[in-house]
Amino acid sequence: MSASIKAELHQYGQQLATLKRHLKRKKTDTVERGSQSEVAETVERGSQSEVPETEETSSVRNDEECDQSVEEIDEELLDLLEELYESADKQEKESPTKAPERKGPNPKVQELKQRMQKILQTVGTRNLTRKFTQTIILRPEERYLRCGFCDAKGEHYSDSCPQFRTVEERRRMIRCKFCLDTMHSSRNCTRPMKRCKYCRLENHHTAICA
Repeated sequence: MSASIKAELHQYGQQLATLKRHLKRKKTDTVERGSQSEVAETVERGSQSEVPETEETSSVRNDEECDQSVEEIDEELLDLLEELYESADKQEKESPTKAPERKGPNPKVQELKQRMQKILQTVGTRNLTRKFTQTIILRPEERYLRCGFCDAKGEHYSDSCPQFRTVEERRRMIRCKFCLDTMHSSRNCTRPMKRCKYCRLENHHTAICA
C-alpha cells in the first residue's frame, strides 16, 4: 500500500470526523429549535392529542432517521479505516523484499471509497433549512442571548428571527457580517469566526447566509 493511499485514507478519516461533527450540531440545533418548540406549545395548551405532523416536524424526523443510519455506518467505516491504516503502517516498516506486491487496486480501499461516496452524497452535501417557529426553546445558558436583528432577548436565535426573515433585510440591519454587530465593521471584528451551519463557510454569520 503506497504512501499516497495512506494519505487518501487520512483524508477520508478527516471527512468522517467533519461529517460527524456536522450531524451532531445539526441534530442539536434542529431538534431544539423545531420539535421541542412544537411539543412545548402542545403541552402548554393542555392538549392530549399527538403533535400534528407539519413540514417542519417531518423534516426533523427524516433528518433524525438519516442521521441514525449514518452513525451506524460510521462505526463500520471507522473500523475499516483503522484496519487499512494499520496495514499501511505495517507495510511501510517492512523491507521491500518482504513487502508483497499487489497487482491492481486494493479491494478494501475500493470498498471504503464507494461507501464514503455514498455517505457524502446522502448527507454530506445536505443544506439545513431556515426555520421560523412561534416559540423557540433555548438552552438555559442561552437565555441571555439577544437577537441581532429585532433585539429580543432570550426569545429566539438570530437565525430564527420572525420579524426580519430575508437575508436582504438582515444585511441592512448590521455592519459586521461575522457577529451581527452594528457598532463595528467586518474588517474590525475581533470575535473568532464560526462556520456557517448552512454552507459551512467562515466568511459570514449563519443568520445572513443566502
